[in-house]
Amino acid sequence: MNIIKGIRPAPAKVVVYGVEGIGKSTLASKFPKPLFLDLEGGTSRIDVDRIDIQPDYALVKAVLNDLCRDHGDYQTLVIDTADKLDGLIIDAVCRENNKPSLDDFGYARGYLLLEEKWRRLLDGIGLLQSRTGMGVVFLAHQNQRKIDLPENSGSYDHYEMKLQKRTAAILKEWPDFLIFLKYDISTVKDKDGKNRATGGARKMYTQHTPLYDAKSRAELPSVMNLDDNGVKTLLDAIYPQTQPTPAPKAEPNPAPKAEPKPEPKPAEQPPAPEVTQEPVPIDEQLANNAGCNNENAPISKVVEQFTGQFELIQKIDDALTLEGMTRGDLERVTVAFKMRPAGTPLENFSESDLKRILGGWAAVSNNMKKLKEGAKK
Repeated sequence: MNIIKGIRPAPAKVVVYGVEGIGKSTLASKFPKPLFLDLEGGTSRIDVDRIDIQPDYALVKAVLNDLCRDHGDYQTLVIDTADKLDGLIIDAVCRENNKPSLDDFGYARGYLLLEEKWRRLLDGIGLLQSRTGMGVVFLAHQNQRKIDLPENSGSYDHYEMKLQKRTAAILKEWPDFLIFLKYDISTVKDKDGKNRATGGARKMYTQHTPLYDAKSRAELPSVMNLDDNGVKTLLDAIYPQTQPTPAPKAEPNPAPKAEPKPEPKPAEQPPAPEVTQEPVPIDEQLANNAGCNNENAPISKVVEQFTGQFELIQKIDDALTLEGMTRGDLERVTVAFKMRPAGTPLENFSESDLKRILGGWAAVSNNMKKLKEGAKK
């Protein structure tokens, strides 16, 4: 068995989201040697290196392939923004299938195709990181949405990434650090008894609450100021092994030695032919790994059976968001109670099983927490 002990450094996987103008791009510019993939043209007033391309999904994939071949001395790829990229992938899905929108596919198949493309893109980013060691930072805008609680127990407002819902769920699970940026605004009553907003300090949030999505795989304060000290604290947590390398000590020059007499040279042999191997493009590797040449082939295995399932799955995803849980946490429960074997997506559950999960959500929630704690031990 190949057992590896202790902390194992890995390339950074970070998502930062918040309202426009709060400083997402400026924060990303503080990461080690960043290179921006500027899909929105929003970095023109920031002194950074950028890849300025026409917004097109095929060109984004070409950039990833080029970086795999030669990433220069850049250490961080910043994708600005994820919501712009989400729109490009939606356009690609609709264009490839001659559909005006995702809703026109029927049985939520358009959304499943979108999810599949995002998973392939993140797999490609994983290949980029394994080859180059580059950190990857996604920037995204925020969206405020009303979420209905299970068992008809009310609703609340929730801040999340401004992405299509399935995309947001994938990109929320992917990073090691999901950072929410928000203005710290409070209200006071003026002389006329009306509420007036005060404050406005920029804050970074690193831990999940029912109000917003956030997480950190390192020990961080739940709230930090978005200033130099806060940014340093964040980067020290993301790069715990980053230490300045001391310059090697200069050694004294050794005494000159008598040069030996040159040996007679052997007869020259013709040089061996140089063998070069071009890196396999990301898309081709992913297709090979999937055992197919058609990018959309795997999705044919996951087609919704009933129109009502999509709405039920959305409610389950909302409930998971409230709990700070993922579909993986829910899968532990469904496998433990032998509802479905491991690896079965919610889209393959029957409508009656989905209703059972929602109807007994209190018990499901308790079991998720217990099984998650047991997995940690």
